[in-house]
Amino acid sequence: MTMVTDVNLSKTMQCITFQGVGKVALSEVPTPRIIRPTDALIKVTLCSICGSDLHPFHGRETGIAKGTVVGHEFVGTVVAVGKQVTKVAVGDRVMSPFTACCGGCFYCSSGATCRCSHPEARLFGWVEEEGPAEVMKETVSEQNTGGFALHGSQAQYVRVPLADATLSKLPSAVSDEEGILLGDILSTAFFCAENGFHGSMGKGSLLQRASGEGADDTLSPTVLVVGCGPVGLLAALASKYFGAGKVG
Repeated sequence: MTMVTDVNLSKTMQCITFQGVGKVALSEVPTPRIIRPTDALIKVTLCSICGSDLHPFHGRETGIAKGTVVGHEFVGTVVAVGKQVTKVAVGDRVMSPFTACCGGCFYCSSGATCRCSHPEARLFGWVEEEGPAEVMKETVSEQNTGGFALHGSQAQYVRVPLADATLSKLPSAVSDEEGILLGDILSTAFFCAENGFHGSMGKGSLLQRASGEGADDTLSPTVLVVGCGPVGLLAALASKYFGAGKVG
């Protein structure tokens, strides 16, 4: 596969892999490569653990293959791109959402990129346990599946399919610690707050009351956030952004 790169990649990398309920391991696996011309390869500079990573770890969600590289929250630097990638280049600092997306299907056009219908639009860090024979043949290798198995980002490198639509460049003023919030928890929190403030979209909705456009424009809305983990805290901040007077 023709690609543009400025690094000589090692044959193997270190990563965290799923090894069964209650078990993860620091593993050495083949470094991912460009498989399709729309791929990019990212050197991960910061990754994190999502609450949904814990579901298979604790056995609350099943179906992930042993040996899967876990994780789907990351930022990093582009180190290689396929020949059809035009919107990001080697050296760009980027963030990624938790799934790849094509940007052009019905769901992507509606803003629901995590429901993208493209066959390569997969969740990072999830390889099906009961996949086709070629998936399971050699330690769930991406190369052996034509790019349809997608390992995760708790690793030194991660392959990003559909890179032009999936990746977003990070401005220099945004740190890695800030940028990593964009791909999952901040976007989730903002979406929740936005939906709550739009409400029924009729007169008296929270959004109208906060902006003084509704029938009850003297009332500054009070918002209750149930659960104040990382997403809840960010939902509280997003509610203040939309004009909440009090957040509890």
